[in-house]
Amino acid sequence: MVFIVNILKKDYFCNVDLKDILMTLKKITLFITLFLFCMGCTGPGTQQTEQNKNKQTYASLDDARQARFAVITGNLHDKYITANFPDATPMRYDTYPDITMALDAGNADVACVEGVVYEVSQKKTQKYEVLGTLFDDPYGFGFNKKDAGLCAQFNTFLASVQADGTLKEMEDRWIGQYETAQMPDLGSFPTGKPLRVGCCGATEVFDFISDGHNAGFDIELVTRFAHSIGRPVEFMTINFGGLIAALSSGKVDVICSAITISDERKQKIDFSEPYYISQSIAIVLRDRHAGSLLRDGSDVATSKVAVMTGTTGEMYIREHYPTATIQDFDDVNDAILSLTTGKSDYVATTYTTALMGARKNPELAVLPQKFNKASNGIAISKSNPQLLEQVNNALTILRKDGTLDAVISHWVRTDGSDYPEVDEPEVSTGEPLRVGISANREPVCFIRNGHYTGLDCELIRRIAHQMGRRVEFVDMKFSALIAALESKRVDLLISNITPTEERRKRVNFSDGYFENPDVLLIHKGAAYSEAPVQKSWFSSIKDSFYNNLILEKRYLMVVEGLWQTLLITFFAGILGTLFGGIICAMRMSSRWIFNSFAQTYISVIRGIPVLVLLMILFYVVFASSGLNATLVAILTFSLNMAAYSSEMFRTAILSVDRGQKEAGIALGFTSVQTFIYIILPQAIRMVMPVYKGELISMLKMTSVVGYIAVVDLTKASDIIRSRTFDAFFPLVLVAVIYFLCAWLLGLGLDALNRKVAK
Repeated sequence: MVFIVNILKKDYFCNVDLKDILMTLKKITLFITLFLFCMGCTGPGTQQTEQNKNKQTYASLDDARQARFAVITGNLHDKYITANFPDATPMRYDTYPDITMALDAGNADVACVEGVVYEVSQKKTQKYEVLGTLFDDPYGFGFNKKDAGLCAQFNTFLASVQADGTLKEMEDRWIGQYETAQMPDLGSFPTGKPLRVGCCGATEVFDFISDGHNAGFDIELVTRFAHSIGRPVEFMTINFGGLIAALSSGKVDVICSAITISDERKQKIDFSEPYYISQSIAIVLRDRHAGSLLRDGSDVATSKVAVMTGTTGEMYIREHYPTATIQDFDDVNDAILSLTTGKSDYVATTYTTALMGARKNPELAVLPQKFNKASNGIAISKSNPQLLEQVNNALTILRKDGTLDAVISHWVRTDGSDYPEVDEPEVSTGEPLRVGISANREPVCFIRNGHYTGLDCELIRRIAHQMGRRVEFVDMKFSALIAALESKRVDLLISNITPTEERRKRVNFSDGYFENPDVLLIHKGAAYSEAPVQKSWFSSIKDSFYNNLILEKRYLMVVEGLWQTLLITFFAGILGTLFGGIICAMRMSSRWIFNSFAQTYISVIRGIPVLVLLMILFYVVFASSGLNATLVAILTFSLNMAAYSSEMFRTAILSVDRGQKEAGIALGFTSVQTFIYIILPQAIRMVMPVYKGELISMLKMTSVVGYIAVVDLTKASDIIRSRTFDAFFPLVLVAVIYFLCAWLLGLGLDALNRKVAK
């Protein structure tokens, strides 16, 4: 320790080259200038980029079936998108500011947010549009399952504030007038055991940081609750994904941060009664929200219309628009491809097919006009009237008991949600019922996971079950279906077939079971044209500086976060160096037990990501110890650095020529004296460059400590972004601060290296 204190004395830096310092300062100035320029050019006040101008536009959630959805990791939005939009790509982030930043930068197409969060960001930026509503969100406070009494106390308190109107007044103040809402003065805090509250501090209106203090709807509610039970309140800022883990491990007593009550979460923690019902919505940038359509169906007579051969859509166009240019395709997907590539103006097809085409191709849309409103039927050979009677009898039963309506609801999902798991009855023995289908007509008939499924497939299985026969599907081209039936290759046909006079001449049709009219599928038109107001570069910088640092004294969060970062780095560096020296000595020991332990330690620690190690130590190893999060962070980074520094030290020591030790012994030095006065100074000089790099790397790695409720420099910037919705300035500011810290640290170690070299 004395050695460490000595190296920090002023005279150790007297040999620093002034020219080197001036050159480095020039580099820093250039670095900051480039960052500010990039921030100014890409900030919220500039025009949309050329990249965003050419991206896909969306008119509804149906158009976003294959979009990139920005969601909060572990949030219900994440699970909802995964379950209901299987072709979409979830882009997972930790906070809502990260989500809006991804949306602004073009790294995501659609963002899933709470309705209140959208209103806040929209009032501040005016650059988003709602694409659709996902689901209703009941918010509740979370409690440890081992503390049911505390949850019951909160429910009693919640009922009282609902009854006396306090909750309604809070809702009106925070959600209705959040621009001016402030935390009320509830009087002095009671004394005694504190109520430890876990919150993420980045959900404006409900839970955020204002003037360096926790504020918001949830914060006021939990503070009032703490007062009602006579306990002081102690807030811990934790990333949203770590809230439940912190509660389960006993780090906090209650969690609140606009947390949605769900069955999955109820398995891990207890929830209070709901205190607020929100709506989860999907939003897009305004310039990616589809506006008017290029075509409205009024020019079909002079347009190119793609159709599938033999369908009622083809027949209707030929009959009613004889002057249209009809493009025949054997597969409806080919017709849709022709539309997407601009070779056709319209596609005439059934509503279900058009709906699925629009979902899989976001640039397409379905016109509301419908024609050919006849119901689909099951085609049966004229030579088999007994089968026709059996099918009609089965349909009558299914219609009367509501099964038919249920089958339709399973597959025709206009809200864009995914198909549910259906338990279809099926006979596995007996005479097969050969069913001709064309399995390319989702959602009516298609293949999923190697299994024929869809509205028609489920229906025919239920009909066959009533007849006591097993189903055997025969998949073929749509245009070949009737020919296959007539040649007795199949017993019946069910594949989104509409009875027509021409078809009735050749086959019999069952009673209608589903009305599926023909519609027109078109390519979407221009995007939302309103562009954000332009600001000068200097004006953007000025506004960002004020909003992110001056307003509400947000610079204090940066200062406090920087202090935490430096504190963790300093002590972790000292302990990591000491531990590394001990591990190095054990690694070089001739005793196998010490050597084996050191090798195992190095392999295990170097093989575990530091974030995983940090969370294991905090949420598992020291979960019940009450050890401060900052101390756990210091210990984690110390252990991690020890694994790397020990190998650095060992390599440096071994690189000193063996003759140096022999010469020391020959001069009368002991082995310890030889190491301290001869080997160690040379090893330090050799190890210093790589040691400097490891120490700087550790400084930057501390940015993950926000996962265990430490508000460091990076977490501070996240909190600021949650208030300002400025995606660039806080990050640029933090990058500059990290750069300066790393440069100063490197400068000090270089001075130490020169001193040791003497």
